[in-house]
Amino acid sequence: MAFELVAILISAVASAVAFLSARMIKRLDSKFNKTIFLKNSSGEVKEISIEAGDNERNIQEYLDSAIEYENEVGEILKRYRSQLIHNYIAEFNNRKYQIDYFLSDYDKSYFFEVKSHKKPLSASLVSKIIEDLPYNSDGNVIVSKNGFTESALELIKKANKKIMPVSGASREELTSQLDEFAASKGITSQASGTS
Repeated sequence: MAFELVAILISAVASAVAFLSARMIKRLDSKFNKTIFLKNSSGEVKEISIEAGDNERNIQEYLDSAIEYENEVGEILKRYRSQLIHNYIAEFNNRKYQIDYFLSDYDKSYFFEVKSHKKPLSASLVSKIIEDLPYNSDGNVIVSKNGFTESALELIKKANKKIMPVSGASREELTSQLDEFAASKGITSQASGTS
């Protein structure tokens, strides 16, 4: 009986320590990793993640890399026989949202959100992106340079917004996946006349 009581007591203490440790790690992580929004001279707003120890040069290099990555995705999307708008301002739920790319193909609309974070996109970030994507689109794509966490992918699967995750750093990886999305939606490429 005493042994069982000691085991229960140890289990309770271990659970409490694990809970407090998780809260402390989360609090420290939020202090050292921040998402900031920067606006360039053209009025474009870019979201980047910075970490403790990042200096001004690191931040500038990361911003330049994020803009380059987003532009690369845009170059791929230009291949489709559709109207493409960069930094599209959508209004729904009485709020305005800036979405990286809006592709209009005849009477269909598709939204693309591009992220160039240093790490795979987390479920909390993907949740925010999903919240900002419109329900009335014919398809949404979240593009991540460094992939997604497993929990983020599960969240995308459960979302009721026709979302396809796309990940990769190279043009070939991105083109292949974006062509797959386009083919599934009947969007054709200017280069080949087919998707």
